[in-house]
Amino acid sequence: MAAPSALPNCENCAEEIPYAAKNCVLCGEDVGYPNVRAAESADEVSALRERLRAALISTEARGCRAELEQFGTAASGSAVVVSRNLAVLAALVESSNTLISTYHKLVGAEARLPEQNEFDPYRAIVEGMVHPHGVHENITFGAITLDGRGVVKYGAFSINLKQDMISNRTTVFEENPFSFCDRHACRPNKPFPPGYRASWQRRAELAMAKLHPKIQPGISPAEFPSILLEVDPDKIETDFIEAHVYGPVHPKAIARVVLAAQPKATADRLIWKRVRQKLVDMGVEIEEP
Repeated sequence: MAAPSALPNCENCAEEIPYAAKNCVLCGEDVGYPNVRAAESADEVSALRERLRAALISTEARGCRAELEQFGTAASGSAVVVSRNLAVLAALVESSNTLISTYHKLVGAEARLPEQNEFDPYRAIVEGMVHPHGVHENITFGAITLDGRGVVKYGAFSINLKQDMISNRTTVFEENPFSFCDRHACRPNKPFPPGYRASWQRRAELAMAKLHPKIQPGISPAEFPSILLEVDPDKIETDFIEAHVYGPVHPKAIARVVLAAQPKATADRLIWKRVRQKLVDMGVEIEEP
């Protein structure tokens, strides 16, 4: 991502705020989350509004602008979901001192190893184009959802987060950064295209701008969840709007857990029984098939 043409200034001392700063480098004042400041920059907001304008014109011509606006209303009530496997969820609820941490923090702390797959060797490069200067290391990735279900390939347990615990530090992004950078031929030494990220409060605008081609006249609101987060087991890639939460997530921020399928192995069923009871004790809503 290219740095903004003009850096914002600290409201306390007027010093310029570097892209990655969480606190003013001069006076120490809290200057907000870097991902949120980036999403609310003038260039990003202007480009997103232009995309939204084009979406409204397109749906007006196709006779489904009202349906797009209805979809936008639904998207404004979407939640962040983080998909994890049973082992991760079990560790999370066993202790109030365990956090959902970021991939890069876990690797840096030698708490996990990168996998030998097509993604992990390049994550720092690709994610660093979306959130440069090390900001990507502080991002917990999720998706936005209307029905509580997440991206199953990342884990069968969809952990829905409480909005009031994450909204001030969360932004949304068009899609998985790997898919986005492939589609837009992004390079580290080239300006990153604006208009594909938004603050939490503008997530409906991004959803409408991106997904308007899937909105048709007479579409039922019952179809909105699968448009916002595609559920198609026959596709290798799942289409979704990615949520970027700055920092780790505490287990007390869990609002709801949705299972894609019941555990099959006997040992896993026993683990899930214990985890389920702990979640109930925490006041977490559970949805099982």
